[in-house]
Amino acid sequence: MKNIFISISVSVFFFISICLNAQTYSAKIKENSPELYRAIANKAEKEWPNDYQMQAYVIDQQCDAFFEFVSLKAEKVGIPNEVFGRIQLDALKEWSVNSYEDCKNEKETFACLDADWTMVVYVIKNQIEAYKELH
Repeated sequence: MKNIFISISVSVFFFISICLNAQTYSAKIKENSPELYRAIANKAEKEWPNDYQMQAYVIDQQCDAFFEFVSLKAEKVGIPNEVFGRIQLDALKEWSVNSYEDCKNEKETFACLDADWTMVVYVIKNQIEAYKELH
């Protein structure tokens, strides 16, 4: 568990550090992680094959959610690292096509996951809120 959390944290830190100068989250991801952008765009195209406006909307929403995912930190939300890591992993398991275990050695781990980033972030936020209410 600790190694997985550290691996996610390192990947997140690297992603944020290379994205600081781009304009929009979609542009940042497209420029710095084209495989992730392509995975998001492919999913949008399958969901909305002839509606380009909806494809663009979905891509923007997913990119915004992904950037929110990589920006969330246990310290920021005020819960223990181990709890936060478990919440992240559970959300990824629930809303990713591929498992983290299958993707962790891929160059583009986040693209490999093929996740619904809006749902991943939604679940994480709700779990954090519930944890805080209970503790």
